[in-house]
Amino acid sequence: MPHELDALRGRVDRLEAGVGEIRTTLRHCLQVADKPEDSMMLARRIIEGLSTRIVDALGEKPKGTLDANIRLLETDTVLSRGLVPQEIITLLHMIRVLGNKAAHDVLRIRPTAADVDLVMRSVLRVVEWYFAEFRRGPQINPLFSGPAALPPLEAEGLPPAVRLPALVVVGPGPEPRHRVFVFTERLLGFGREKPSRDPRVHVTTRLLPSPDPGHPNFALNLENISRFHAQIWWQMGRAEIRDEASDKGVFVNGNAVAPGVWTSCSFPDPALVSLGPGGVEFSIAEIVRQVGPAQLLCLKLARIGNWPRHEYLLISRPMFTIGAGADAVVWMERAPGVDATVAAGGRGWEVRVTNAEPCPIEPGADVPLGDGVVVRRASEVDFLS
Repeated sequence: MPHELDALRGRVDRLEAGVGEIRTTLRHCLQVADKPEDSMMLARRIIEGLSTRIVDALGEKPKGTLDANIRLLETDTVLSRGLVPQEIITLLHMIRVLGNKAAHDVLRIRPTAADVDLVMRSVLRVVEWYFAEFRRGPQINPLFSGPAALPPLEAEGLPPAVRLPALVVVGPGPEPRHRVFVFTERLLGFGREKPSRDPRVHVTTRLLPSPDPGHPNFALNLENISRFHAQIWWQMGRAEIRDEASDKGVFVNGNAVAPGVWTSCSFPDPALVSLGPGGVEFSIAEIVRQVGPAQLLCLKLARIGNWPRHEYLLISRPMFTIGAGADAVVWMERAPGVDATVAAGGRGWEVRVTNAEPCPIEPGADVPLGDGVVVRRASEVDFLS
């Protein structure tokens, strides 16, 4: 058992500083591990406080006891959001039961060191999940290192997220045409139907990679992709993905990610992500482009394989360029005559072409940019094309 306790101490020491007093209490639990009752009651106290914080983070009113908070997390209203994995609820129940046993077990069955090990592992799992899910703030960590490093951002600080309607730039040629979707949100949902119900996000973009039965990839999509499959979260410098308890899983560079846990997909080389073993596959990379005097940080998702040529861009500022040059944010290499800038104006999105007045992008209307390229507000039809 000493070896197991040493491993647990290592996990506690690796917790981020933001965990605060919880880490101190966990260390105390391990210090009194030779008194299992005391150690397990301390662990239960951690979970009592954490259950209140979980309920509060979900926008619900915390209850007075651990048991009541767990019952609240098991209600259909909370479970339907998909934010608290069943694994976490099961661990909360187990910690509650063993904590009660240590405090006032009428059968006088004394807890053992093995019980302490089980409870501590469970508490650590809940703590790690909670802070990854609800309390990790934006971190500016470079995706690339060495000679291929991104140029430093010159702007004074990073701007807050701006939410505007998603746009799509449609390239020339017959269908399926090259489509680039542009979002100002930092969170994207992937699935066949169901949007996210995350209360912390005002707008979650719903990507629809499963088209109608007439599409040649319909069967593969239906077999691999769940109604609400996964989410990508971008913090400008760090990209993470979470499997929303999908049927066929999420794979990053061929490795399955744990459901319900935000997992980094930031690597020196673009990461390859697939929804299910045979579903939609796309690459993820962060890029920097110059837009006028400002630098624009983007997360680029490009669908690959036999899927339509779709790209998804998450942008740090509500502005981007469209052109045939490789330095354009939206690259339309088959449209040499296109040179346009799209930015947020007083009336929402506006397009500015060289020597022309800004043109608003109205709902349901295409704005032609020349060489067969148009920009418009994205619709479900675009995602399915």
